[in-house]
Amino acid sequence: MPSQCFIAPITQVGDVLLGVVRAVKPVTLGLFSPEQRNLLADFARELGIVLHNHELVSSDTRVLQKRLAALQYGLAEGIHEFRSPLHNILSLSTEIRHIHPSDSTGIKEIHERLKDEVYKLGRRINNYLVVSLEGRDDMKYNFQKIELSDIIIRCVERFRHFASRRNIQITYDKSVKALPTIDGDGGKLEQVFENLTENAVKYSFDNQTVGISAKTKERTVTVSISDFGLGIPLNVQGKIFEGYTRSVEDKCRFKPGTGLGLRISLQIVKKHYGEIYVHSEPLFVDPRRVGLNEGFHTMFTVMLPRRLDETMKGFYHEDASD
Repeated sequence: MPSQCFIAPITQVGDVLLGVVRAVKPVTLGLFSPEQRNLLADFARELGIVLHNHELVSSDTRVLQKRLAALQYGLAEGIHEFRSPLHNILSLSTEIRHIHPSDSTGIKEIHERLKDEVYKLGRRINNYLVVSLEGRDDMKYNFQKIELSDIIIRCVERFRHFASRRNIQITYDKSVKALPTIDGDGGKLEQVFENLTENAVKYSFDNQTVGISAKTKERTVTVSISDFGLGIPLNVQGKIFEGYTRSVEDKCRFKPGTGLGLRISLQIVKKHYGEIYVHSEPLFVDPRRVGLNEGFHTMFTVMLPRRLDETMKGFYHEDASD
């Protein structure tokens, strides 16, 4: 029996052709009326929207699953990060009971180790507080005139004992002492330099030096923290500020952690209209150096404006090219 056919395209957003709706009608029933053609065209258009939305939902579901997996991993690592210093504090408090009161050296050593663990626990709490308030108005910044040199030197002194356990020296040159007063939230910036200094010590090889230097320009200051360890692979360097990102080399070194410190540090520096840069020699440049305990240079650089002003967003990029 002779028939007639009407075809309506199924399109996605952007007129991407997904397929067609094909309707067949015997000619004995007459031609497709304009109303019927419009109805079929509307049906095809709505079908395209449904398929497009289904694709978006599927994509969002995959992203959500990845984020959930990262959250589960981060939760497990986070629990360990809190449990580790608490366990060490408990062990040290037990150990101090067995030290003779006349052993002032032993008491001082345990006292310093207890301080290290308490500070470590405090840093973990502060980091998770920043993450929990990310994107909300609850995280307040107290911008005022601050002495950045005092903050950095305080961080160095805080980590000296922790670093000395592996014979790591922490040094800063005269450029750090010469840093000018800048605008910023002292507590938040101290959190940044604590995170960076802790990472530098943690990832350094034994018997190495963590060095801190600074530069002062007309409108910006930069502070660089260098260490010598396994380095950061090139394929990871672009992701280390995302959080929950750990390189294979990290796992090989049995260094626990969530990687949140860098994400939080970047968030704080961005609030100051600043930037953090990383330069690192990856392990595969010359693996033989690992056997010689010669570290690969890694340097994190924090750039901050000396004065905070809404009108100068982005100006430091020009200053950085000087």
